[in-house]
Amino acid sequence: MNGQKLLRELTVEETVSKTFNLYLNNFVLFFVPFLINSLVNSIMVSTLLDYVRYVETNFDFGAPADEIWLQFSAMLSAFMLVFFLFLLVLWITTAVTHGICIKYASNLMSEEMPSFNNAFSFAIRKLPSLLIATLIVDILVIFGLIAFIVPGVILGIMYFLVVPVILNENVGTLSSLSRSKFLVNGRWFKTFAVFLIVGIVVAVASSITGLIAMPFGDFSWLASSILVALFEPLLPIAIAVHYFSMRGKEEQRSILLPPLPF
Repeated sequence: MNGQKLLRELTVEETVSKTFNLYLNNFVLFFVPFLINSLVNSIMVSTLLDYVRYVETNFDFGAPADEIWLQFSAMLSAFMLVFFLFLLVLWITTAVTHGICIKYASNLMSEEMPSFNNAFSFAIRKLPSLLIATLIVDILVIFGLIAFIVPGVILGIMYFLVVPVILNENVGTLSSLSRSKFLVNGRWFKTFAVFLIVGIVVAVASSITGLIAMPFGDFSWLASSILVALFEPLLPIAIAVHYFSMRGKEEQRSILLPPLPF
């Protein structure tokens, strides 16, 4: 075990360094869940593309107009159903995987021994709250990005710590939103800087791995899944580390505040 209980606020540099140290020192713990998730998602995408190719090869373009419309309507309905199921599975598996990773990091930061069974069962137990909270945040951020981008960035920063709050504190879905906002209050730029640095690292690494996987031909999806899974754990680990850093800020403030007069 390589984490330590955090009792103070970290700088941006310390947060990023702690993120990489936790990952490198506990590589298998974090990598395996994301590898499984990446393989599942790749298989679903491959299945969806195979269905599209099947539709293209079996569509009778020489049929009468009314038959073409019937074919198109049936295939579109089937595609929408498959696509909806794909999004549903992606939503659930991503929430569980991130929940496991953040619980791992939280255990390490709290000097507790991480366990896959415990982290998985805990993530499943908290899954309804995780799904609802992430859905609310995603919708708010998307609408915020549409509204001149800046509001979406602000909302993303505001609710950056929703998942670790749900996993580490006994709060409900809506309370996790207000709690995340409270924790990052006064540290908006620091929160944005942590997200930006780690996000750039993950994005650049994912782009490079995509190019590396191309020469593998029919097995490029497998190579890409493995390579992408190498870097995906960094962001949820950073979220967990930043959460404990903000808890450290909270602890420091409670110590420095003078006692209330009676």
